Amino acid sequence: MGMALALSALSACRASTAPEESTLAQARQRWALNNVRSYDFTGAVSCFCTTDALRAVTVSVTDGVVTRRVYADTGEPIPASNNTFSTVEALFDIIGSAIARHAQRVDVSYDPVRGVPSRISIDGSFQVADDEVWYSVRDFRAR
Repeated sequence: MGMALALSALSACRASTAPEESTLAQARQRWALNNVRSYDFTGAVSCFCTTDALRAVTVSVTDGVVTRRVYADTGEPIPASNNTFSTVEALFDIIGSAIARHAQRVDVSYDPVRGVPSRISIDGSFQVADDEVWYSVRDFRAR
């Protein structure tokens, strides 16, 4: 009986992440099909973290490599230690990691054409205070 209960819990856990995994896979596929290698966007994060981490960041990616990251409000360069925003692929990895570790809530909105995540909400555990994190991407522009 204990083994059946454990298997049931495991399959329920897998079933609960299946829609998120499928939606992520579809978004990754849309992104790949669009073959956007150079782009700009502004990203913001909201969490229980340091003030500088909460500042919006403007990111430029050229041929798949981050070429510029600056604070959106001042244009000053982001310290190398703050790598919250880099590429769209890195955002997909954040989402995939949350799904893989079975975060209790992974809620994502994707651009219907390009697949770019526009809003990401992750709550690792409903039982843990202050572990929630929210990301937003705005002003995405392919070059």
